[in-house]
Amino acid sequence: MLRVFFLAALLLVLWLPAFCQQPERMQGNPMEDNPLNPLNFGLREASDGMERYNALMACHREAVASHRPVSYAGIDTIRLVVPENAASIPLPYITDFAGAVIVVRNNSGHNVTLFSLTGDKEPEEIKVDCRMLEDNDFREVPEFRSGYNLLIVDDKTPWSAHQHRGNAFYRSDLIAIAEGHSQNSTIAPFTDAAAMPLFRYVTVSSDVKSIEHVTIIRDRSSANITYCFSVANQYNVAFRNVHVVTPRSILFGDKIFDIANSAMVSFSNIIIDSSYSSKNSYGYAFCLTNVAGIRFENIRCRTAWHAFAAASVNGVEMRRCVANGFSLLCYGRDIHATECDMRVRGFHLSSLFGTLRLDSCYFSQCTPVMLRSDYNAYTPFDIRASHCSVDASRKYHAFVNAVFFSNQPNRRPELSALCLPNIWVEALTVNNRPLYRQFDILALSGNMKVGERQVDYLQHIEVNGLRTMCKGRQSKCRIFLSRHAVKTVRKFSANYKNVDNGDADIINCIGN
Repeated sequence: MLRVFFLAALLLVLWLPAFCQQPERMQGNPMEDNPLNPLNFGLREASDGMERYNALMACHREAVASHRPVSYAGIDTIRLVVPENAASIPLPYITDFAGAVIVVRNNSGHNVTLFSLTGDKEPEEIKVDCRMLEDNDFREVPEFRSGYNLLIVDDKTPWSAHQHRGNAFYRSDLIAIAEGHSQNSTIAPFTDAAAMPLFRYVTVSSDVKSIEHVTIIRDRSSANITYCFSVANQYNVAFRNVHVVTPRSILFGDKIFDIANSAMVSFSNIIIDSSYSSKNSYGYAFCLTNVAGIRFENIRCRTAWHAFAAASVNGVEMRRCVANGFSLLCYGRDIHATECDMRVRGFHLSSLFGTLRLDSCYFSQCTPVMLRSDYNAYTPFDIRASHCSVDASRKYHAFVNAVFFSNQPNRRPELSALCLPNIWVEALTVNNRPLYRQFDILALSGNMKVGERQVDYLQHIEVNGLRTMCKGRQSKCRIFLSRHAVKTVRKFSANYKNVDNGDADIINCIGN
């Protein structure tokens, strides 16, 4: 029994990267053991959906003010109507919805977030020496010598601009600081002369903030969107056992979970039945902006658009997730997916650093990895895939697809080079269609004049174990490390072994 307890405790500590290990819970207020319940704030007596909304608001506000948790024990179903000019219902550190079902109708004339966890204070500006970002030591700053703080770094120089719409993208970074020492580094350095960082900080608690056990059904008669949860300026937040149901609708622009300027956030056992989106109109289940250390486990998303949208994210862990794509809109570092099932859309990336790791993942009706052209930001990173499976077709026949748009180098010095990733593939299974038996490890598409430029960073494509199948049997399939001529700045090596493709050709057009 002691051994089992030790292993369980060890897994709890190690489940996120080192920079966001879970701290011990701080000594709580004795009042936290006495949760508040909406039944004691007029919920039972409420005569309509607006009065019920106000009853929840009163309960949650009192819980936040008195530092007490909220429990919905004894509540089965709550039917809410969003009032005009409604504010979000604040969340205390502990909210146990106790299996309650919340049905919400929003005809207020505005899109509204139902529940929010935002903290007591807005971030304040602070002066920080940029070298501290490299040293991971902030003890020279009096505000950071004790406790927990989040340092928000906003670069006032545009990182890039959208190639189609022209609007500028500004990168951000989030540093979690405990007792004067940072728990993570920035996504990319701020040492370049073009960088103009502006620093803000907010003091946070290391206590776990948990939201769990709820089903939210957004009523089909709603004319406006009810976003479900927003989190901002927080540390150590856990969502567990949440189910969101969305009817068919012409509405779009969803963000069921909106997470910003926060560190160490986890989601487990989440079911998303549709979102306000369509195949041609965006809308996300998870919207992540400037987040460091985020974990998704056992997520089931059925959405028309991408399930995940991220910008300025540092350290993403995904395990046993089923979704139709992860979209890094721009700027991020280190994504690790294990036993994930991606259909219709894979990982769409722009300006990724570090490593994309894919372990035992399955991809169908999509290209597993697509390098987006939106921001003309092709950064150095590595792709390491192990024991993955891909359903290939005439339309989707590449493991990595680099899409090009503009032949002009990015003005930002860090982005002036056209970088493509190194690729390591181990034990890959390619399931072919009978009438199309070709597969590319790296494919280029879009403006092919861009592909005539010398490519930086790319030095290795290594394949150790690859088999091609058709209808459950080994099949003949031509393998292209790249069918397009790619000139590399650095010396390139292509290594492959244990390739079982029916003795078909293996073709490489990459080199100096």
